[in-house]
Amino acid sequence: MDIEAALYQYLNNHPEVGDFFNEIEFLTLPENPSYPALTIKKISNYQNLVFAHPRFQLDVYSDKQGGSGYGEIKEGAGIIKSALYRFKGVMGDRPVKYINLLNEQDIYEEDVKLYREIIDFQIHYEE
Repeated sequence: MDIEAALYQYLNNHPEVGDFFNEIEFLTLPENPSYPALTIKKISNYQNLVFAHPRFQLDVYSDKQGGSGYGEIKEGAGIIKSALYRFKGVMGDRPVKYINLLNEQDIYEEDVKLYREIIDFQIHYEE
């Protein structure tokens, strides 16, 4: 199983993540998604002889307006960070040494009226 599929499976099967998000998708959301929603994108994939170190961007979306939309993305980001940050163990069939949190950013997308939290993680695992 590749690391993308392992990450997707892990997040979908994680009880708090699965209970909070109505949509979990790669790259883009479907037309008329149900919020709160999460997208997963691989940003880079540094490798050496033994380990791979892919970087993933996870985007949390809310269509609620005002403070409740911002609160919803912060809550969703907290759930994602709790599920992934400093994770050690097996993800799919990949032995993960650890997961680093690299960056977080809050955005309001005026054109589509969505709150968005961008979270970057790097997964360090054995090939």
